[in-house]
Amino acid sequence: TPYSREELRKRFNMEKGFHCLVVARLFWFKGVDIVIEAFREIIEKGYDDIYCHILGDGPLRHELEKRIVNYGLTNHVRLYGRVPNEVVLHFMKSCDLFILPSRREGLSSALLEAMVMGMPIIASRVGGNRYAIFDDYNGLLFRPGDAHDLATKILKVYEDRELREKLKINAISTWWNMFSPDAVVKQLIRILKMVHGAQRT
Repeated sequence: TPYSREELRKRFNMEKGFHCLVVARLFWFKGVDIVIEAFREIIEKGYDDIYCHILGDGPLRHELEKRIVNYGLTNHVRLYGRVPNEVVLHFMKSCDLFILPSRREGLSSALLEAMVMGMPIIASRVGGNRYAIFDDYNGLLFRPGDAHDLATKILKVYEDRELREKLKINAISTWWNMFSPDAVVKQLIRILKMVHGAQRT
């Protein structure tokens, strides 16, 4: 993106505090409600400088907005609706933590984008997340559907700057080694050679 992190944080009013990002359609299986429950716990514990930005739309938006209001989270959790991918990348460059709370998931394109952008990541221990995120190496994994475990992991990243830096560096490294175009081509060639060799025997 052509803008610096500082410019974007000023544009999005993120100059102060620790900012989390969720990019997901608002369906039950995407688990955005789990993030809101986790933030209820975080704010009740007195962490009033942690914020969450949720990009995406779907049938659960009205229910999630009601929870945000009922829990008194309107100053800390914001639903933006659907935004262009360019804006998603701007938020990724601005925010301090990416959260993928799905109850089920394949290999999330948003997760890979967050990795290549060098974001610390917390993801649920489901589906493709387990093959992209290696716990405590390039991200943290939490128990699916467990808002308390998610809240604990968010606070762990919030409080440990060295952990954040480690997760950033290793996320980028993992993307280059496993998911970059060069890495995917090499894996494809290796598979084709194995298939060709099997057919000749």
